[in-house]
Amino acid sequence: MEEKLLTMEELTKLYPKLSAQLGKEAVQTTSEEETKKGYPTAGYGYQFVVNRLNEVLGPSHWRQIPEIISEMPKGDKLTEVTMKIIVQIGNWINGEFIPIAEQIAFGGHASRTKPDAYKGAHTNTLKKALGMFGVGKEAYEGTLDDDNRTPDFREKVAHKSSYNNSESNGFEDFEEEGESKIRVKLLTPIEIKKSKSGNNYGVAKVITTNNETLQLLVFDKNLERIQAMKVNQVITVLGEIKDSPVNGKQIIAKDFVA
Repeated sequence: MEEKLLTMEELTKLYPKLSAQLGKEAVQTTSEEETKKGYPTAGYGYQFVVNRLNEVLGPSHWRQIPEIISEMPKGDKLTEVTMKIIVQIGNWINGEFIPIAEQIAFGGHASRTKPDAYKGAHTNTLKKALGMFGVGKEAYEGTLDDDNRTPDFREKVAHKSSYNNSESNGFEDFEEEGESKIRVKLLTPIEIKKSKSGNNYGVAKVITTNNETLQLLVFDKNLERIQAMKVNQVITVLGEIKDSPVNGKQIIAKDFVA
């Protein structure tokens, strides 16, 4: 019997099932000593978020398209791998996957061995992409397992989107390995472009407090906000600096505050 095609309308109706909170067995915690951030962290295990997508949609209705962005030494003993993953939801038709929705995510991981660095980068990035479809979203809302957070963590989450002029920008609890806070000034207005996969992204030139000119790349939910920024406006970017063979150094922004 031919499998029924998944439609956008049906996918919208399935969102409550995709975004339903995963069980306690899916929560993985990392101690304060391991995070070296002054507090423990909690997240969902990789296979549990994959299981949710398989259970709700079926394995034949989604796929991932990974791309290695870079592999580089970090310090004397670590290798850092950064990745991009596109997750598509749709249908296989005559041997071709036809997407009806997709999300793109960037992530990375540093480890003493290359296999672990690649594995960590993949799981980190895929979980971010699936979170945009609602799977395991609590891990990114800051609402997962409050017992493993510092007392002021929830308050920082609540104010994370206020984007005021305060120097206390709430990024401290949201930095991940490979990401950093970079103070920059916009040199050019944001320019909207379209990737090969059809997603919109924004590009602008910025200059850092160290007088280094970089290219800023902004994706997804941050596009509308960055378009409202003016030339010469100073912002703090939370992201990763990458070497591009075409554009030199660039910042891939995870978030930012004015």
